[in-house]
Amino acid sequence: MKPTIRIALTGLACGLALLLPLVPVRAAPAAADIARGPAGQPGQVRTDGTFVAWSEVTQPSRFSRFAQLYVAPLGGSPTQLGGDLNYSDYAGPLAPGFDLDSGTLVWVDSPASAAPALRARNLRSGETITVSDERAAMPAIAGDNVVWWAGLGWGGAQDGPPAKLMLRNLSTLADPVALAEIGPTRDYLIGGVRLSARWVVWLQGAYTKGESSPPCWDIYTLPLSGGTPRRVDSLGCDSTYAINSPDLAGDTLAYTNQAGQLVLLNLASGASSTSGPQHNRGNTFDGRFAFWIGQFDPSVWGYDPRSDSAFVIDRLVRTDAAPHAGGGVLAWFSDGQANVWSVRTRPIAELLPAAPRAANDPLLGGRGFFPETGHSLGGAFQAYWNHNGGLPVFGYALTEEFIQKAPGATQAYGVQYFERQRFEYHPEHAGTPYEVLLGRLGAEALAAQGRDWQALPKANPAAPHYFAATGQAIAPEFWEYWRTHGLEFGDAGVSERESLALWGYPIGPAAYEPLPNGETLLVQWFERARFELHPNNPAPYKVLLGRLAADRVDAFGWR
Repeated sequence: MKPTIRIALTGLACGLALLLPLVPVRAAPAAADIARGPAGQPGQVRTDGTFVAWSEVTQPSRFSRFAQLYVAPLGGSPTQLGGDLNYSDYAGPLAPGFDLDSGTLVWVDSPASAAPALRARNLRSGETITVSDERAAMPAIAGDNVVWWAGLGWGGAQDGPPAKLMLRNLSTLADPVALAEIGPTRDYLIGGVRLSARWVVWLQGAYTKGESSPPCWDIYTLPLSGGTPRRVDSLGCDSTYAINSPDLAGDTLAYTNQAGQLVLLNLASGASSTSGPQHNRGNTFDGRFAFWIGQFDPSVWGYDPRSDSAFVIDRLVRTDAAPHAGGGVLAWFSDGQANVWSVRTRPIAELLPAAPRAANDPLLGGRGFFPETGHSLGGAFQAYWNHNGGLPVFGYALTEEFIQKAPGATQAYGVQYFERQRFEYHPEHAGTPYEVLLGRLGAEALAAQGRDWQALPKANPAAPHYFAATGQAIAPEFWEYWRTHGLEFGDAGVSERESLALWGYPIGPAAYEPLPNGETLLVQWFERARFELHPNNPAPYKVLLGRLAADRVDAFGWR
């Protein structure tokens, strides 16, 4: 009889369809959320990890529309800066009229009765200075440096003098310098200005067939040390509201190309990586993680290039307002009922799949919960865990469900990591025993160590328990454990195909190896596991399984 270990979990509901990605688990709402609305509608949001600033749009009458700018310490109460500002300087997704970094807010102070001057406020001291008293648009700040476009009206350069990209240092307050200029022609559009310590990037568009057709957009970059602007990529032709703004962290530029893929480009080295297609909108990038709004669903998504993993952060969001990452914090607008919405901020570390959840999180309703690790289990993964060995075979859940492309795979799947295994959901096998598959963690762990299992010494074909598929034989110390454990396919006893489905073939000979905990034990590697012989343990526990999945999660740097 196959070992079936059933552990009573809170809200046990076996046999449900896999929840990911339809109902993801995310951190419970916190009191730090700032409830807003219904009078105003969200515009743009910025955070530096200590403060959060955002714009709201109000329309008191049919013929008037204004923007208000608010700022608050994380977890604190908001303060409005100034009165009604010019809507055109704040409403466009490609041209927010403010930015925030290192405790300093810069904004276009644009009341209807005056020219839009550029101001900066130290949010800790309250000191406010005028950065430029001439017409300014689309400011960006990084450290002590501020850049903005001078001579632009909303929507493009006006006939007359060239539009100039200006730079000023707030520490020295030396006179502004022009980094670049365009025009004079109103056929150019500007947007998406972002700044880092060494680089500035922006979007530049032009009408190719007159204003009756959408403009065509390109990404440009320029080092702050000077030089000639460089065109990085073309984003195609579309309206300003359909083009994604880029983001910049250090030397890395993050943007969405015409194929809907996320591109990370190191501007210093030229190295780049492409993922997807993810079909993301409104990218923000903190140097490690990318975040965006789903193009086809009202969700905030996160992406970790290091582990090639995507995860949902919030399902009920405003799709017309991009999130923003800064100072280890993500800020976004979360939607609600009756036109009430909130400004939500969370430490990025609390949003990752490995971050523990609270047992009373309302989003865990109907799912099992492991208080030992703070993670839940539900749907097809929960049924699989219960029917195929449970805690002794797989261990506790170490992550929530998310989407990942395994090493060497061509397609990403819904996955969840446990101490000893990675569950993968394969919808193409729905209704079969292979709907949930196990990751080839043994083979992946050897590859990560730089060890080619195919080059390991082979067994004698005459040896007991030899498998020609890999040229290895299961050692006698591990044979009994291997053959008495398997997945539940309905076969009599534990068949070889059921054991193979759980462990895979042996891919190396039994040998003494040092383990991560410092012990040196007799081990044998299989496609999906590492068997370890602990001779001093009592009989049922002499053979234990390596915590390969835990090692993988640790390697992600999420915990």
